[in-house]
Amino acid sequence: MDNQSTKQTARVFAGAFATSLAEALTQAAGTPVHLKVLDNPDLGTRHGQPVHFRQTADGALHGECYIEFYQPQVAELGSKILGQPAAAFREDHSEALAEVISTATAGLTASLSVEYGEITFNVERIADLAFGGMLVVPLAASMEEQPEMPLLLYFDG
Repeated sequence: MDNQSTKQTARVFAGAFATSLAEALTQAAGTPVHLKVLDNPDLGTRHGQPVHFRQTADGALHGECYIEFYQPQVAELGSKILGQPAAAFREDHSEALAEVISTATAGLTASLSVEYGEITFNVERIADLAFGGMLVVPLAASMEEQPEMPLLLYFDG
C-alpha cells in the first residue's frame, strides 16, 4: 500500500473509531461526548502524562493502532464512567476507559466490516510506547462546557 493509501485508510479508521468511541463514552459517562478527526494536532493543548492503549486488529484489517490520552482527561472521563466525583488520576480511571474503548470496538467492527470484511479487535493498556515512524491522526474530544481534549491515534507501518 502506498503512503497516500495508508493515510487515507488511517483517516477512515479514525473517523469510524471517533464515532464508535463517542457513542460508547456518551452511554458510559451519561453525558454527550463528541469526537472529531482533526487535520493537524494542536500539541499545545496536551497536558499531563500520556496514557496509552493498544488496539489490535485481526481479520480483513491487520495491525495496531495506539490511542494516546492524557492523565487529566482520563481522570475526568474515568470519574464520569465510574459515577464518581472528579478526582486526580488513578489507575482505575484508565481501566474504566479501556473497558469503554473495548465496548466501542463493536460499533467500529460493524462500521468497517461493510467495506473491509470481518474484523476483530483487542484493546489493552500499555506503557512506554515508542513512536518511531508511526502515522499520527489527531482527534479532539469535547463534552459539556469543557474545552476540547486532544487525543492521538498512532498507526504502525
